Amino acid sequence: MSPPVIPRYHHSVQLYEESDAHVRTVGAFVAEGLAAGQPAIVVATARHREGIINDLYTRLINCDKAIQAGQLSMLDAAETLRLIMVDDAPDPGRFEKAFSAAIEHVQQRHGHVPIRVYGEMVDLVCARGLTTAALQLEMLGNKLSMQYDVGILCGYARGRFEESSAFLRDVCSLHSHVVESDSAPFAKSR
Repeated sequence: MSPPVIPRYHHSVQLYEESDAHVRTVGAFVAEGLAAGQPAIVVATARHREGIINDLYTRLINCDKAIQAGQLSMLDAAETLRLIMVDDAPDPGRFEKAFSAAIEHVQQRHGHVPIRVYGEMVDLVCARGLTTAALQLEMLGNKLSMQYDVGILCGYARGRFEESSAFLRDVCSLHSHVVESDSAPFAKSR
């Protein structure tokens, strides 16, 4: 079976069972973008950020150099959520401000190039039982991907959907592609 072809600009979701497999997919997503001159913004938990950095090093990406050059930004998912949430819901203005600032910072250093964004804030709000907030975050992500030249990958632990197939259907409907944890990594951008 050949790997899925993922368009250059998309809003995809990965449903994962094993964190290590998920980190490898995110690593491929980021590494392929960096190789194509596409800076990356990673919004993840400390554990996943560490795993992604380790995976990038195995792909011969010098993360320290990429961070210093502004090609790679690593943000904490919980801290970013605190900036954008109001009363257990994402505030569109705060979301716009936080992500516009991050994207515009990258664009100031690299021009208007495509940017890859990985985020797992949605998984964190789901872990708190805030499925409506997760769907609202996904809609804000769709708006962001249309406003800027970004490809977005979201990550959800598969167990978040055990109690609601309707929630799984809703999440999948808000994404251009669904990548299962055992799927091949992203195809290179053309």
